[in-house]
Amino acid sequence: MPLSLSCGGKLYDVAPLPGTAPALSAGDPGGLRLGANAINGDEAFELFSANLPLAGVIAVEIELSNDAAESINTRNLKFELRDSAGVKFKRISSKNALSRVMDYYGVSFYRKDARNRTRDDYAAVEFKTDSPLGVQESRRGYLFFQSKVESPVPDSLVLNVTGYREPLSLRIEQKPVTLSSVYYPEPGDGWKRKKPEEVGMDGRRLGEAIAFAQASETRRPRDFSDQETIFGKLLGPIPEARGGTNGIVIRHGYIVAEFGETDRVEPTYSAAKSFLSTILGLALDRGLIRDVNDPVRNYINDGGYDSEHNSKITWHHHAQQTSEWEGELFGKIHTFIGETEFGRGMRQPREIKEPGTFYEYNDVRINRFSLSLLRVWKKPLPQVLKEEVMDKIGASATWKYLPYKNSEVEVDGKKMMSVSGGTRWGGGLWINTRDEARFGYLFLRRGKWGDEQIISGKWVGMALTPGAHGPDYGYLWWLNSQGKQWPDAPKSSFAAVGFGSNTIWVDPEHDLVVVWRWHQGNGNEFFKRVIAAINE
Repeated sequence: MPLSLSCGGKLYDVAPLPGTAPALSAGDPGGLRLGANAINGDEAFELFSANLPLAGVIAVEIELSNDAAESINTRNLKFELRDSAGVKFKRISSKNALSRVMDYYGVSFYRKDARNRTRDDYAAVEFKTDSPLGVQESRRGYLFFQSKVESPVPDSLVLNVTGYREPLSLRIEQKPVTLSSVYYPEPGDGWKRKKPEEVGMDGRRLGEAIAFAQASETRRPRDFSDQETIFGKLLGPIPEARGGTNGIVIRHGYIVAEFGETDRVEPTYSAAKSFLSTILGLALDRGLIRDVNDPVRNYINDGGYDSEHNSKITWHHHAQQTSEWEGELFGKIHTFIGETEFGRGMRQPREIKEPGTFYEYNDVRINRFSLSLLRVWKKPLPQVLKEEVMDKIGASATWKYLPYKNSEVEVDGKKMMSVSGGTRWGGGLWINTRDEARFGYLFLRRGKWGDEQIISGKWVGMALTPGAHGPDYGYLWWLNSQGKQWPDAPKSSFAAVGFGSNTIWVDPEHDLVVVWRWHQGNGNEFFKRVIAAINE
């Protein structure tokens, strides 16, 4: 048995090769044997930080073993992948595969060292054919093949190996991925629960994490009496009172812990910005906006982008809070100057920067962004959010997105209310914890819900790519790629965050969604305790 070769399939974050190789299942007269497992997009998330099939890449893990009495020149081996109809998939390098992934997800590396590090990660797991395979030596790695963008891996594949004695062909039968393999909660209150032990968690440790969260309620008064002191003059409604701290922990899609009034509808403050980001992504998916790097003035003609400075602003700038938009909107000016209008959040005068070169967290500019989205969609954004996202993920009918009292505008001759990116000056997105968990779960599943891709995986990748300026921030999502936001959590985790604090935290590495409302701190202490409860 001179030579044996086996393949297996898994795909997603650039992780080490799986510890166990797939079993061999075929051989040729010369002793070449081959085994293979099918690959699918869901499995891709486990090994690469992207769904490779969506980006037009099929990866196959192979193991080559030499039981011959002589070394084998692997440079002579040719690997060919075809579907059951005989359509051939072109083999590509790991560098080419990464380029396709980056292009699909719209990711750019602003730092050369980050680009090189990711390229090296892909190259490290690629199957190597640059040296002979010695006697009794085994070698593993991935082969990459080019496929059509956003095409699922075929149900049946044929891997052909030539270049060593007799050619060998093996049919790889794709194991169907059924909806039951990934749980999505039913609409309304039909969200299934599981005991912590059923999802690989320690119930005692998780209980300790929940007890910590319950004891860490914000010190902010429950009657919102500090609202105008902190933020300035109100423009929209504010509740008479808030509830206590509450939260929910989701693992593998199931509720494993829940505390407080998770059905209470309350303002989520700037966590609403991540919902606005999603509406931008939907506009791109639907073709309403051609390119995120297009100047906004190409689409909006209401005077807000007429100046030489504002004419340079792109949708990308708005979504990363680097727009530097100048102007006044709904009685608030972009400078944040004046205690009456801006409370303790008032700022000192500074020189305006070129759009795209400077980060500033600025709700006037986000409100301008929201108004621009309204003009693109030509219908109220709460309606867009309801029809395109919330109804599809089974959210309740209790959430509401409230405008300011003075934010009525005219769109194509119709009166509409423009909404804000938070509750700094009242109004904003008022929502319960369970509905926020559904939104977080949508992003854990990269925009997919059941058998529907609600928002493209490409957009999710773009939204979670850090910008070149300011903090670890994507398209109105807070990121942890530098490990600074939540030092004790994976760098792949991300969150929608609002004052209060109100947090929708997503951890793909541990398949977690945690929503925590009205808490002290940024959540790191709670999240690390939840992670510590995972025992698998």
